[in-house]
Amino acid sequence: MSKYRREVTSSEDSDSEEERRKKDIKERDSFASRLKAKDESKIRKIAMPAGSGAAEAAKRLKIIETDTRDHLVPKLRIESRRKYLEKRKEDKVAELEADILDDEYLFEEEILTEREKRERAHKKQLLHLAKEHEKARELERIQRYHMPLREGKIEPEPDVMDKEPPQSEQSKWESDQMSSAVFRFGARDRKAQQDYDLLMEDEIEFVQALRMPGHDKDKKREASPPPHVKTLQTIQETKKSLPIYPFRNDLIQAIKDHQVLIIEGETGSGKTTQIPQYLYESGFAEDNKIIGCTQPRRVAAMSVAARVAHEMAVKLGNEVGYAIRFEDCTSHRTRIKYMTDGTLHREFLSEPDLASYSVMIIDEAHERTLHTDILFGLVKDIARFRPDLKLLISSATLDATKFSEFFDDAPIFRIPGRRFPVDIYYTKAPEADYIDACVVSILQIHTTQSPGDILVFLTGQDEIETCQEMLQERVRRLGSKLAELLILPVYANLPSDMQTKIFQPTPPGARKVVLATNIAETSLTIDNIVYVIDPGFAKQNNFNSRTGMESLMVVPISKASANQRAGRAGRVAPGKCFRLYTAWAYQHELEDNTVPEIQRINLGNAVLTLKALGINDLVHFDFLDPPPHETLVLALEQLYALGALNHRGELTKLGRRMAEFPLDPMMAKMLLASERYRCSEEVATIAAMLSVNGAIFYRPKDKIIHADAARKNFHVPGGDHLTLLNVYNQWQQSDFSTHWCYENFIQHRSMKRARDVREQLVGLMQRVEMELVSGITETINIRKAITAGYFYHVARLSKGGHYKTAKHNQTVAIHPNSSLFQELPRWLLYHELVFTTKEFMRQVTEIESKWLLEVAPHYYKSKELEDSTNKKMPKLFTFYGLVDTLLSVNLQEFVDKCFLYLSILGVSIKVVYIFMHRQEIIDLDKMLLKENCIPRDADEESIQQKFDRNARRITIACEVLNECCVMFATFVRFYPLLKTRTLPVYNWAPFDLSSMAVFLPMLIYQSFALCLCANSSVAHETLISGLMIQICAQFEILCHRAHIMPILLTQAEKDSKSEQDLRAREKSIIRDLVQHHLHVYKQITIACELLNVSSAFVLTFGQFFLLLKRRTLPVYHWAPFDLSSTVVFVLVLLFQSVGLCLCANSSVAHETLISGLMIQICAQFKILCHRAHILPILLMQAEKDGGSEQDLRAREKLIMRDLIRYHLYVYK
Repeated sequence: MSKYRREVTSSEDSDSEEERRKKDIKERDSFASRLKAKDESKIRKIAMPAGSGAAEAAKRLKIIETDTRDHLVPKLRIESRRKYLEKRKEDKVAELEADILDDEYLFEEEILTEREKRERAHKKQLLHLAKEHEKARELERIQRYHMPLREGKIEPEPDVMDKEPPQSEQSKWESDQMSSAVFRFGARDRKAQQDYDLLMEDEIEFVQALRMPGHDKDKKREASPPPHVKTLQTIQETKKSLPIYPFRNDLIQAIKDHQVLIIEGETGSGKTTQIPQYLYESGFAEDNKIIGCTQPRRVAAMSVAARVAHEMAVKLGNEVGYAIRFEDCTSHRTRIKYMTDGTLHREFLSEPDLASYSVMIIDEAHERTLHTDILFGLVKDIARFRPDLKLLISSATLDATKFSEFFDDAPIFRIPGRRFPVDIYYTKAPEADYIDACVVSILQIHTTQSPGDILVFLTGQDEIETCQEMLQERVRRLGSKLAELLILPVYANLPSDMQTKIFQPTPPGARKVVLATNIAETSLTIDNIVYVIDPGFAKQNNFNSRTGMESLMVVPISKASANQRAGRAGRVAPGKCFRLYTAWAYQHELEDNTVPEIQRINLGNAVLTLKALGINDLVHFDFLDPPPHETLVLALEQLYALGALNHRGELTKLGRRMAEFPLDPMMAKMLLASERYRCSEEVATIAAMLSVNGAIFYRPKDKIIHADAARKNFHVPGGDHLTLLNVYNQWQQSDFSTHWCYENFIQHRSMKRARDVREQLVGLMQRVEMELVSGITETINIRKAITAGYFYHVARLSKGGHYKTAKHNQTVAIHPNSSLFQELPRWLLYHELVFTTKEFMRQVTEIESKWLLEVAPHYYKSKELEDSTNKKMPKLFTFYGLVDTLLSVNLQEFVDKCFLYLSILGVSIKVVYIFMHRQEIIDLDKMLLKENCIPRDADEESIQQKFDRNARRITIACEVLNECCVMFATFVRFYPLLKTRTLPVYNWAPFDLSSMAVFLPMLIYQSFALCLCANSSVAHETLISGLMIQICAQFEILCHRAHIMPILLTQAEKDSKSEQDLRAREKSIIRDLVQHHLHVYKQITIACELLNVSSAFVLTFGQFFLLLKRRTLPVYHWAPFDLSSTVVFVLVLLFQSVGLCLCANSSVAHETLISGLMIQICAQFKILCHRAHILPILLMQAEKDGGSEQDLRAREKLIMRDLIRYHLYVYK
């Protein structure tokens, strides 16, 4: 019966799970159909269809939020006013013209008065000027080329001269003086034959290995004229001068004859701009079909579309348009459409067969981005069941054969691109520092080669700035011996106005040096580049599927990239490429092609997109290069953990909603989870800031301190995500001010980009039927929403002070730029994990472990999240604690505990032993007084007896106060660090819960022993010295113990030692450390005491003498404890205690410092107390005997000498 019940229960569970799955699939399909219905109304259209502008504008205005409407209304009013004035001007001109015609028709010239004649002439002159002005404006609009704005409009930039404010005579004189003194190019023009042999301190020997031939065989190979003397060419002349133009008819015929065609042409051949125009002119856009062209970068899609629209003399957004992540600048009239490959992915969701396209061009296929590789498989399948679709694969490298084999042996059409030959040079020997080699090569080219600009390829912003500084410094040293050298960097985070400088013509008499990343290989074409310097390295993202870590590493480039770089030199003249590596390295160390992105990055977003397209069999999907199996499995596991896939691998409704966001799946889940926690507005802002995070803050080389300080001002408790939210909110409160960004070292362009991203994310959140809520005051819900998406990326602090990832137990570190770099909370969530110098967590936020069980109970179990740092240690001095320690698996921890127990036991035995032999110590005191002190008369003896009891009490009080102050100061220094586990300790810390229970009783025992044994002036000093040295030893051993293990761990990682070797080494160091203490305290005690007496005299008695000189020290009321001298004594104590804490927290050479400081603190109070009752004795004796001040000083000096002798004897 029970077996039958179990079967029934199992069957019911499976049925209910199947019902939930079917219900989820039904909701998913219903959601997808609703999305399809809303696509036309929700897509952001910039170029609107004719006749629908007013209706669409009204609809958009209703969607706009209140605050956004308040921001836009003033601008709309200004724009409306401008349009009204334009229309009014046209009406006034027409009215004036009609008025003149009426006058001429009604009244003849002779019947008019002179005044009427002047008025008619004035009207004619006004009409003539108005028409001439309109003709000039129209001519300017036709002849000038304007880049499109973000909204897709083409508006001419205002003339700079029109905006120039009027100048006074003084300001004009200052401007003239400044212009006469400013640096001008060509000021030091030199003859070509000038000798530069003495300029170069060091040089690089190059060897010419081969020549890359040019393709213009019919033309004379000579350098084209410089840009500043070139005549302006018309658009048609420019198009005819491109290498692709002679092959136009052959290309069109090949496209008609074949459905799939591989087009191979180098960068600059014109294939991106001209092929879509050829197809349009040949009728491929008839029947309302579209010619599509994908680009891997959004900037390329926008700029190329603007260029083609200009060449076709149409408005951007009509016949020619573009569609990128944030904008859709197309209309119903669009026939040539440029888009990013990611945008085409999105179109597959709504139009899987691409029915609206007649031709699809996959451009820049050689870059092998992730989206491009996926597009290969998708368009290949579509081409098989759509014979009418023409598919063109455009590549700039010699890898076209591979594309041809993938597309069923499609034919290859080759277009030449490089007009002139390029000579390749290699170094004779490898270069140790390729940045320095770049600088030397630039100067060699500049001083020995003919005119022509230089292009240098470097890996990133840091190397570009370093190379720029080195080059500027060497040019500055050479001074007037060198011709002008214009150094221009270009990288992603550089402001736009500085990036455009590389396209400006080179001034006469100067040479331009462009320091660029690999973006200049294909995406940028810079005129007048004749020389290329190639160090042979580039930065590359790599994803480790085993650890889940993404690494940004500098790697050698491929042979294809090297040839692509060399080809940049043969555009305008015969060029030269200087490779800073040997020919052997090129042949044997470089790969033939760059590893495709699909084989080295995370595939989560790509798998989610394919699942949304209905492609479930990813293993057998037709990839050009299949991704690693481990990476694919990790992506599926991640999507299942996020809830995007069910147990059968099918897409859930949550996954379908996530697929609508062009984001990483974890960030999409974070946005969807924000609805549950009522913070969707804030999380949308954080997601937008994360998308541009690397380019928000900038640090000018000359203002690094100011930039870092400004960045810290934005830090808020909780972590970096909340810091980014704070930055955006403050920028929003400043009314999106550019000046505010400048003052706070924030890039305004990146913030505008974040605002655009946020607008689109808000639109997508509304599209997937999310409720937009905001207004929470606490940040816990925001952090919970972030945790819901990024629970994969969690790390916790280990006992050793290092962070380890929760699942893979991988050692990681917080990035130095993080706001939590100094705080180190126990649990962290990070946005991404990158490897530069070591594994860094970027964009971290503090979380609580219980949140993981709340947002991901299927992924984390409570046992995994138990915080080992909070586990109770075995109780001390109890039978059960001893048994627990003995039964512990880790024997080393037991040895550590025993080491601590024996130390405390030794102190306790010493205290008890001294207490039991009090009388012997008193006798020793008397004997020492007789043998070592000078004879005293009866009056001195009586005074000594009178003050003996008070002196002993004061001395004991000082010593107890000393111990308490040292303990408190050190505890205050260490406890906050230990509370957050930031002190680099191994198994136990000086003041964690268990050790604190030992250390506090130890100090109490020692203080109690002082009180018990304080019966003579000799015994307690000896005891104090011994106890204080014991305290010093305890501090020293504990601090050393805290630093031994981190050093050993670091050394073990370098030497690859085993744990057993590590433990043996640790035990040996501890043994040597104890022996070292015994030796040190035997040798330095006397020297330290002599040193401390003199230093105590300088630090303390100097202050006392000043007080005595002003008669402000009431010596008869025991000076060490009145108000004024207490200030002195507290300051000295604080200074020494801080020094002790700083030394104790150091890992190098602090043992002697700690010993000296501890003994100095002891001697300080000891001498202070002696000084406190020496001076009253002397004053009373002087009053009684009527002695002079000179006798008083001599007597004081004699007593101090005896005191020093006494101390020396006791310590010996």
